[in-house]
Amino acid sequence: MEKNDIQKKGLNSNQLKIIAIIAMTIDHTNKILLNPMRIMQLDFIFRIIGRITIPIMCFFISEGYFHTRNKKRYIGRLFIFSIISHFAYCFAFKHPMIPKNIFFETSVIWTLLWGLIALCIIKKNKINNVVKILLIFLIFCLCVNSDWGIFAIAAILAFGITRGNIKNQMVSLSIVSLTYMITQFMENHNIYQFIQYFGLFLTIPFLLKYNGERGNCKSLKWLFYIYYPLHLVILGIIRNLIIVI
Repeated sequence: MEKNDIQKKGLNSNQLKIIAIIAMTIDHTNKILLNPMRIMQLDFIFRIIGRITIPIMCFFISEGYFHTRNKKRYIGRLFIFSIISHFAYCFAFKHPMIPKNIFFETSVIWTLLWGLIALCIIKKNKINNVVKILLIFLIFCLCVNSDWGIFAIAAILAFGITRGNIKNQMVSLSIVSLTYMITQFMENHNIYQFIQYFGLFLTIPFLLKYNGERGNCKSLKWLFYIYYPLHLVILGIIRNLIIVI
């Protein structure tokens, strides 16, 4: 048996991304279709499951930075899909798309784009540290109204800075998650929401099983880019059909 035929134990990137997609779909289906019929227990469970998605997404944005041969093309691809996903996000979550409100809130793809740029800045040795801090602060400001804004930027940076030691990466994720949970609770005083965010920690056992491999299907990297806006549009259409009926 050849070395290439031997698969490492654990989960490859394709499998982890599929887990993230399933968790995201459950969460968005709950928010878009089931919220009007809100059953508190199910809503609570579905939201916790949905929290699994974002750390996995941030982890692979960080991994993508180190693996991609062309970072500019990677950034450009995320930018294009962030524009497409913005309109899908607004349609699915019923945010107004009139010009003055068009960027009142936007999707997580916009956040991931700027998280990648933030990591590029941090890793750029030629940039002065003070300038780096100012640029990262500006990026945080740009993502205040995007889905998972500050958390996702911080998680991507944490994963990138501690890369090479998976345990340190998980400790960093835990610190970022707990800090985010506390600040959200201080702002909203919502214990129900605070408990939901413990779902972020459910990602850790999955990421600890990451074996560093991509998986056999190379084209699967496009699945999330296409699936994210597509599933939002489909859920939005279903919701509108239910309302009409």
